[in-house]
Amino acid sequence: MKKIGVIFGAILVLIIGGTLLARTVIFPLKYKTEIKKYSKEYSVEPELIAAIIHISSNFAPKEYEKGEKCGPMNLQDKSAEVIAKEMGFTDFNLQNLAEPDTNIKIGTWFISQNYKNKDIEQAVEKWGGVNWQDVKGNKEKEERKEFWEDYYKKNFVEKVKSRMKIYKILYPTL
Repeated sequence: MKKIGVIFGAILVLIIGGTLLARTVIFPLKYKTEIKKYSKEYSVEPELIAAIIHISSNFAPKEYEKGEKCGPMNLQDKSAEVIAKEMGFTDFNLQNLAEPDTNIKIGTWFISQNYKNKDIEQAVEKWGGVNWQDVKGNKEKEERKEFWEDYYKKNFVEKVKSRMKIYKILYPTL
């Protein structure tokens, strides 16, 4: 009987330790407040936003640098500027794009515009094209855009779906 207790205890420790490892190292969750706030405001599953942030920046975003991607959702400044205008931002400042609140708000709004009928494929494929606002006339960038759009259609959608499931399990209060 004592042996069963030790085995049960060891299994319990492994499960708890594995869950803690998964939550803190492998699938972290930062910006929970912002994710919940904008997911609710724009009617998008918070796990979808968490999954996209995890894949895009692993919750370790870059600071703002002109012409580069930044913030938790890894938005490019020219794309974010276009989206902010569509959203009706009147005081949008590119330097604020690296701030989690602004970045997640803009990214979640964009996803919500393409998340009709909870169509994850459509939303994620459109997300794949979000950072390509300035490619017209630049053959090299147009070819990279086509490559990434194809990549998003073939690979990114499935990655997002599997990460969404993981975030639902690891963070049930999200």
